[in-house]
Amino acid sequence: MTLRAYGHVVLAVITSLLMASCVSTTELQPETASYQKDLVIREAATIIVGMVVLPNKLSYDLKFDARENPEIVRISNCHRDVIFRYQKKHFSFRYTPNRRIENGSCALLVTFLDDKGRHQFGAISFRDDETLPATVSCNGTNVKYDGASVCQAKSGTIQAIDFDVPVQVRSMACTVPNGTDDRKHWTFATKDDFCLYVFKSDNGEVHKLTTFGYNEIMKQ
Repeated sequence: MTLRAYGHVVLAVITSLLMASCVSTTELQPETASYQKDLVIREAATIIVGMVVLPNKLSYDLKFDARENPEIVRISNCHRDVIFRYQKKHFSFRYTPNRRIENGSCALLVTFLDDKGRHQFGAISFRDDETLPATVSCNGTNVKYDGASVCQAKSGTIQAIDFDVPVQVRSMACTVPNGTDDRKHWTFATKDDFCLYVFKSDNGEVHKLTTFGYNEIMKQ
């Protein structure tokens, strides 16, 4: 994301997230609920359950750990929708983004579907050139991020993001968070599915927060 294109990127990011969400529906059973993302995601030394933000790289060696052997593994984003059939529960995928299209505003969604109709989901957001640090209070945890962050929590619960400097916030698909008078501390209610918030400091630094609100969890 370039600061010069700040306003346009907000729209592009949200559009790509929503597109990715739409194409993540599996072939065998349409989704009518926002299910918690609980797939184990591994990339280099990073191991995260559900949602992760990864730094900007030329390519990624992604590994996913599911509970059961899937009948379908589906990897979708703003550019691609790739289906792999009859895979093992430990699945590897080398992701080399098309830099013309798959930039930091293009989230990657992963769907595992087994033959009993059970699903597991994962989501990956990518940091571009955002640099503004923030601390995100999400679902009982406090994590400091540099430039880009993610938060998954039950839909309707209240979460927070804090900055050391005053910021402005944009969101073209979700309700803007509530901020304190000094514009450093913000709270928001998670909404079903994805939301994207872009925060900008007075000196032009940017922070990108991607949230996902779930209303159902998959039974083991």
